[in-house]
Amino acid sequence: MISIEQALGLAGQIWCQPTTRDKIMDPELAFAFAEILQQFSVIPVNKARHTILEAFKEDPSFKQTYVDNVAMCLYDMFENKLTLLGFKNPFIDKNNRDAAAYAILSRIFEE
Repeated sequence: MISIEQALGLAGQIWCQPTTRDKIMDPELAFAFAEILQQFSVIPVNKARHTILEAFKEDPSFKQTYVDNVAMCLYDMFENKLTLLGFKNPFIDKNNRDAAAYAILSRIFEE
């Protein structure tokens, strides 16, 4: 969601358009526009999450591609760091990597 300040900036542009720049700005009206703009700014993100979630359900190989990429990021990020600290890297094991990747993707895309 965009901040109220960002939404007010967008709403204020209404009074900068060629057809409306001669109008006196109404702060109460600008704030009402801003509140509506804030609500609409959330819709694209939620729709995108829903679209990806539906694609995961329809095509397991699409979801697996995401899982594999997240899993390898985990492996790459922690490959040497944990060993240097004296810990065993849990992401060396593919099952651990995949389980963590599934958990991350579930938190991002599922409701």
